[in-house]
Amino acid sequence: QVRLEFSDLPPGFVTGPAGDGSNTTVSFVTSPRCSVNLGVNVPAQFCQVQPPDIATTQFIVGGQSGVEVMSNTVLSFPYSAGMQRAAVQFYGPLPYDDPAYTTLAKTYQTGSVYGLAYQRESNTLFASAYMKRHAGFGPGDTGGIYQINRDTGQASLLANLNVIGGYAGSNPHPIGTNWQRENAASWDAVGKTAFGDMDISEDGKSLWLINLRDKRLYNVYVGIPPQQPTAANVTRYAVDVAPPQCNTGGPPNYDNLRHFGLGVHDGRIYVGSTCTAQTTGDPNDLYAYVSSFDPAHPENGFTLELGFPLNYPRGCVFNFQNNCSDAEWGPWTTSFSVNPHGSAIGYLAAYDPQPVLSNIEFDGAGHMFLGIRDRFGDLMGYYTQPPNGGQVRLNGDAAGDILVACQVNGTWTLE
Repeated sequence: QVRLEFSDLPPGFVTGPAGDGSNTTVSFVTSPRCSVNLGVNVPAQFCQVQPPDIATTQFIVGGQSGVEVMSNTVLSFPYSAGMQRAAVQFYGPLPYDDPAYTTLAKTYQTGSVYGLAYQRESNTLFASAYMKRHAGFGPGDTGGIYQINRDTGQASLLANLNVIGGYAGSNPHPIGTNWQRENAASWDAVGKTAFGDMDISEDGKSLWLINLRDKRLYNVYVGIPPQQPTAANVTRYAVDVAPPQCNTGGPPNYDNLRHFGLGVHDGRIYVGSTCTAQTTGDPNDLYAYVSSFDPAHPENGFTLELGFPLNYPRGCVFNFQNNCSDAEWGPWTTSFSVNPHGSAIGYLAAYDPQPVLSNIEFDGAGHMFLGIRDRFGDLMGYYTQPPNGGQVRLNGDAAGDILVACQVNGTWTLE
């Protein structure tokens, strides 16, 4: 017999259960033999037989401490939930809540949050602070990371990165603000303050997130079960990508380069970035990029995986009386600016699509899914007032997108 040892498993892989057709990392085999199988497992890809729950966030207009204090900010519902019919109507209840959702957190516990990450070992959901023009922050202000224990139903502040090392910007919402109108300073802060996307590491022990203020990628070690992190548990990485297309036809302007989206896949961390064309105002300068790095070898820096222009045709944001509101992406704006379209019962529909590459996911076949958020949706609200003193109520219409990329001969290519 021969002692055979397997080593150097790829990142994210662990040994699986031993069986007739799959051995452990140490096996004794009789020579000669042509093949010996090792059973491996990727815990991050596990899914139970029953459909999982889906968690999402909800944004509430206001300071998160007044009449809106008990509104829901994080909730979950079964994967099988959904509409019972495809009817579209503006008024009256639609049967979308069968089965009903579960409240996970309220405004006074988290305030405005967007990034979500789930630690399955402890049944804990994490949420991170998000800058929304009409919705205030929670107890952790712009640097808040919150934990929701799904076994106990308790939601609480886990860490304030403004305190332990990672300033996420000042709160642009003034005390006593008119939340329906909101001040002009909150406009430019969207996409540049607090955090973007957040993901859990493949071993479940750390949180990855993007600090929108300093444009860095953060790793926050929390352990299993999660413990309150200290400054020693926070590691920052500069996303050192230098795409030449930002700006087209001129020298790169990295003030326009904004990182936001995240993905974790097969041992690598993926970052989604957007060239916003904010300073040029030229839609031809709009680009999206995906870069990646190996956290086991941060000295190697980031690799640019994919880059593509965002000036592609996109149909309509809003179609009022057969008059199409163009959905093509436009440059980011720094102050109040909308395109009004039509009117309905005392308010104007408004649109101005502004791209944010906000999420990166991978399916079982290794295809990359890119979520592009419309920044305008975070600048606007429902039936709100402009900050310039105007009295016309506005209803913001957002128009996000989803793109898919696959690898062809080792190169990422959009579908």
